[in-house]
Order: sequence, then structure tokens, then C-alpha cells
Amino acid sequence: MELKAEVTKVNDTRVKVSAEVDAESVSKELAAQYKKYANKYKFPGFRAGKAPRPVINNAVGKETVYLDATEEVLNDAYHLLIEQESLRPVGEPNFEGKENEMFVEDKTPFKFEFELEVSPVIELSSYEPVEGFIPPTEATEEDIKSQIDMYKGYAGLEDDEEVTEEVVVEKMGFESMEKLREAISGLVENEKKAALPRLKEDVVSLKLRDRVEVEPTEEMVAFVNNALLNEMFQNLQQYGLTFDQYLASRKMSSDEFYEDVKKQAIDEAKTRMALDAWVRHFDLATTDEDLAEEFAKAGVKDVEATKKKWAEDGRLWRLREAIERSKAVENAVESAVFTVDADKAAHQFDDDNAKAEADKAEEKEEPAKAEEAESTEE
Repeated sequence: MELKAEVTKVNDTRVKVSAEVDAESVSKELAAQYKKYANKYKFPGFRAGKAPRPVINNAVGKETVYLDATEEVLNDAYHLLIEQESLRPVGEPNFEGKENEMFVEDKTPFKFEFELEVSPVIELSSYEPVEGFIPPTEATEEDIKSQIDMYKGYAGLEDDEEVTEEVVVEKMGFESMEKLREAISGLVENEKKAALPRLKEDVVSLKLRDRVEVEPTEEMVAFVNNALLNEMFQNLQQYGLTFDQYLASRKMSSDEFYEDVKKQAIDEAKTRMALDAWVRHFDLATTDEDLAEEFAKAGVKDVEATKKKWAEDGRLWRLREAIERSKAVENAVESAVFTVDADKAAHQFDDDNAKAEADKAEEKEEPAKAEEAESTEE
């Protein structure tokens, strides 16, 4: 499919796309639709798949065939335009008011227009290296004691039973208390070291999000919110849980659940805005080499064919976006300055959590304030 397109800015988060599909692609799609109907139904006097167009038009209606062709052309063209024009949608295209104009004609280029909400292009308050805190990886006495208590359960000991040298040897299977402590220390340190990369990524993402000085648009929040809900319900289905069972396990109402997801969506939207800004500032756009590497990890042999297929399916831009944001986090972690401080590391997310709780409280107060104002006026 050959596409000509012009993208104009409607506002900071919305674009208008005027596009044209080549006549040959339109004719191919119409032929495919007629072939579909010829095979789908039995037409007296004709072998399966051999009914001519006039017969099909009389049976199912020419408009039906052309409408199906139009929908397919629009769908394919839209997906390719997203990739071709490097658009980052946060919603569905709006063809409202154009339905009557957008109808393919055989052997004729197909022109159409749509508006689309896209990710906001913002600047961060700073692009200086992130500063954060990480905990020490050494095992503390508290860590060791906690693990010993867990071992007591495995050994069938009572909670208040003292772990003596004799107990360690006879019931826990260690040569001595010293060997037990060494084993636990090594285990704890390995676990802490393994968790460190993800912790650094979380710290960096939080700090970059704090540098976003504008709120995400309602459309972007809704887009992320829907993605979070879809992921959530897919996970529930995977584990064989109903929504009601999940709510019962969390001891929350459906309203509380959706409110919580909305908060997560706002935070996630701001994080995405922050990472996208970091990508633009440090020129971390996804390259063909990045895509090839990602497909190679998945065992794809024909990279070019897969890229073409993913672009046609509307999946390639999502992969580009995911790679870019991953590169942004990696880049920010590499330049970040982390200070080892157990107490500050444990509480560096507190301000963010406190803000979320304050926002919740403020939202709950608003209706009460409105009711109070109304009663005062009366």
C-alpha cells in the first residue's frame, strides 16, 4: 500500500491527518472482498468462488461490499500511517462527520481524514542526573534473625523455642550456628543485589516523574487507564479468579478499585511523559538495530518481514515506544547518583504515597464542601 499523508497540528495534543491510498491498493481490496463473498455464499448457476460482481451486488448489495472494503483499507492505512508519520496515539482516530465522504471507488485513489489524540510533547524541569538512595546489600542482624525464624518453622520448632547450637545441628541440618548465619547472610545479600537493578529503575522513574510540571490530558489518562484495566482482567482470567473474588481478597469495593486504578493511570501517564521527554532530549529514538535486536531475542528469523507485518497490524509503534522508554530508564540509571542509606532508601517513596493519600482525601472532601455551601445558601 502506497500512502501520501499530511499531518497538521490541531493543538498541543491533537493532530489532523489527511491521507491518500493509491488506486491499485483500493482495487486489490475490492477484489478481495468480492472473492470473500463469492466463497461465503452459494450462487445458483455458479461454482463456489466464481460468481461475478453484478451477481454478488444483487445478492448482498454493492454498498455492503464497498463498505467492507472501505473499513479494511481504512484500518490498514491507519496502522501504516502511525508508523510512517511517527505518531504516538493515546486514543482511537476520530472520523466523525466524514462517513459519507469516505467510501472507496474502484481504480480510484482513496482520500480520507481523521483527527487523533497523541502523547503530549513536554519538557522536564531538569535533565540533570537523578539523585536517589539505595539500601546496603549487606545482611543486617534483623535480616538474619528473620530468616532464622523462618527456618524454625521449616524445622518444626515452636515460635518461642530457642535456637541453640544443638538445635541448629540436629534439626536444621547445619554444622554450626556460624555456618547457618553465613548461609543466611549469603542468601540475603544475593537477594538484595538481585533486587537492586529494579529498585534503581523505580527510583529513577519516580524522580523523573517529579520533573513533569504539567498534568496529563484526560485522553491520555483514559488511554492508560484502559490499558491497566485490560492487563488486570487478563491476569485475573489467567489465574482463574473472578472480579468479585479479587475484590473480596483485597477487601475493597468496585468503586475503590476503579479509583485506585485511576490514580495509577495518572502516575503512569506522567511517567510515560517523563520518559518520552528524556528520549527526545538525549536522542534515544528506537533504531532499526534496536528492532532487529529485539526480534532476535524473540527468535525471529525474518526480521524485515516481521517488521512489515507488525506495522500493518499496528503493533510496531508500540514496540518502538516500549524500547525507547526502556532506553530512557537505562540511560537515566547509568547517569544517576545513588547514595547508600538504608533509612532514606526505605522512605524515598513516602512523599509520593502521602501525596496520593492527600489527593484522595481532597476528592472526598469536595462533595461535602459543595453540599455545605448549598445548605448555607438556602
